[in-house]
Amino acid sequence: MFAGIAVHAEGDSKLGGVRVGYHTSALYNGDASLYETNRLDNFYLGIYKNFKIIPLLNWTAGLEYFQNGAKSTATTGGDYKIGYLSVPLHLRVKVGPVFALAGVAANIKVSDSKSGIYNDPAQYGNTKGFDLPLALGIGVKFLMFSVEARYHLGTQTINTRTDVAGTTTDFTTQYLQIGAAVEF
Repeated sequence: MFAGIAVHAEGDSKLGGVRVGYHTSALYNGDASLYETNRLDNFYLGIYKNFKIIPLLNWTAGLEYFQNGAKSTATTGGDYKIGYLSVPLHLRVKVGPVFALAGVAANIKVSDSKSGIYNDPAQYGNTKGFDLPLALGIGVKFLMFSVEARYHLGTQTINTRTDVAGTTTDFTTQYLQIGAAVEF
């Protein structure tokens, strides 16, 4: 429904934009980060388009690439990296130069690499191919440039860890993106 409205929205003369920035993620079991892990720092890169619904309200659709995961703090070390192609969909409210957004993203796994402690298939099985995180964000726009911060909370179990005692732990991802964008 929104796509049909957006295609026919008047005043949408811009082609879209490009966004890039800092991406940091972690693996969580409930509201606690996965035992013996640190955040995985990376980047994100994407394109997007804003579609006007009414003067102060837009919806934004895009396509992004990033890697979620964690770094092990165990003595054997290791990285757990999941490459995603994401389709973020946000409602965006703009008042003056400031905007806030809320939405969801469809994250599709395109790569999965595990090293060190994570490379044990008896403990870490296959990573699921899809996640559906909720997102909240804020930003500032000046002319054709904007700076924004978005926090994403994964809603799907992406993997299950089984320790040597047979105890299983489901985990999800959470990530923060801070970056800049240019609209054309």
